[in-house]
Amino acid sequence: MFASEDFIIGLIEGLEEEVGSASGVVMYNIGYQWGMRDAKFFQQWFEQEYKKTIREVNSVFMLEAWWWPFTAQGWGNWEVDMSEHKNGFMFVNIFDSAVARTLGDVGKPVCHIYAGLFAGFFSDIVKKSLSCIEIQCYSMGETYCNKPTFTKQMLKQLAQLSNETEGRYASSTELQFIKDYIESVDTRISAYEKIQLAEAEIVSKVAEIRNAAEPELFAKVSQVDGTSVCRRDFANILRHSAAALLFDDRDRMPENFLLWYKIIVRTFSYDRAAGVTYKVVQEVAQEYLTTQESTLFNPILQLNQVVLG
Repeated sequence: MFASEDFIIGLIEGLEEEVGSASGVVMYNIGYQWGMRDAKFFQQWFEQEYKKTIREVNSVFMLEAWWWPFTAQGWGNWEVDMSEHKNGFMFVNIFDSAVARTLGDVGKPVCHIYAGLFAGFFSDIVKKSLSCIEIQCYSMGETYCNKPTFTKQMLKQLAQLSNETEGRYASSTELQFIKDYIESVDTRISAYEKIQLAEAEIVSKVAEIRNAAEPELFAKVSQVDGTSVCRRDFANILRHSAAALLFDDRDRMPENFLLWYKIIVRTFSYDRAAGVTYKVVQEVAQEYLTTQESTLFNPILQLNQVVLG
């Protein structure tokens, strides 16, 4: 299906006028139904074209066969990361998203229809109800859009629970982590959205406070403009931290980002600057979040300070 920029703008503006902030949910549901129906059509087409079912061929080949018409019709190129498939989740990166390209840098994720499309398609393919959420978007100033389909920490816990309770019912204590997440998910989403909307303001305020405290600290580090570099890196870590908050997955910070960034910090003798930055951010973040939200976010920010400071 080819969609022009005028069609995309008209659809999004029309939905926002009719349902307001719920337009993203509507777009996700549209994508989900699209994905479910397209999965059924694709499997029939694939069998007719290749004389094999999708389960009889390499999964990478199958996925590329599904997506290439989308690329040809202007929906962008993609990259599928299956490295964590055994843990029950995967990442999809979209380059040159039709929606994000049309709307430009608006400071928030906008590719809800893609997220729904992937959730619907993969739900039908694996015959399980799956979800997808966008954590990185071209319209937030990123170079591509990133959509994980599941959360690693929750799936690890669920897999462990499944193994430990084989042949018996799980106890209330063993089910507690599920209850805790469900009870906190609204707070996590609220905090995530606040951080997302206020990112530029938080970055600027942190820079202002730390520079006032130690004006020479961020001038230059190893012949690099420490101020601009630190602002860039801090914005990236803030986004990763917000994702860790949303998914209740602190492990994603050291595994995916902090340890790598720590090497850079040590290489350029950036330790003290990082320590100051990630102490100040804890104070600034509280200005934008409720007490409940701060209680969930602070341990992640403290981890950043401990690892990098």
